[in-house]
Amino acid sequence: MKKNLLVIEDENSVAKQLRWGLGKEYKITIASDAVKAGELLSSGFFPVATLDLGLPPYPDTPQQGFELLEEIFSLSPRTKVIVITGNAEEENAVKAIALGAADFCAKPIDLKILSIILFRTFKICELEEANRRLQWQSRQGGSLCGMFGVSPAMGKIFETIRYISKIDYPVMITGSTGTGKDMAAHAVHSLSQRADKPLVIICSPDRP
Repeated sequence: MKKNLLVIEDENSVAKQLRWGLGKEYKITIASDAVKAGELLSSGFFPVATLDLGLPPYPDTPQQGFELLEEIFSLSPRTKVIVITGNAEEENAVKAIALGAADFCAKPIDLKILSIILFRTFKICELEEANRRLQWQSRQGGSLCGMFGVSPAMGKIFETIRYISKIDYPVMITGSTGTGKDMAAHAVHSLSQRADKPLVIICSPDRP
């Protein structure tokens, strides 16, 4: 299935170039002004958008483009924006990144370069979405750091692990063989402030 890409571009020739050059990979929607772009972005259908800073009613300046860029993050907070700017407009590109743009591509557009930027940006979107799903599952009590369970008892265990992972003390985990003590230890470690440090598990002498 093609990924949805919003192209915010008032120059018809450039819009056609992008539709022709990227249409096999992406389902492209064109917005020629800020109003139309805002309506489309509000739908939440576009994980990535390209934005030409020179938009009507001030196509010869970046004013409208910057205003829209600032609005995008309230209209569609998860949308990644790739700014399209002129070769001689490095200052505008830097400002756009400072305002939250994910990347930029200079005009005249090299489709090979833009394709690489788009691939990387969509991949970031996919990774962020996967992370949100994991966090949601964790909050629902269904999974935590590779541990799975939907019963109230498992939910209580997950809650306990989250709590003790914030405490800066050694942790002793007890239980019968095969109940998942090692998995619990790894979960505590991965959620703690020491997740980047080695995990040391000390087993009792009578452990099989």
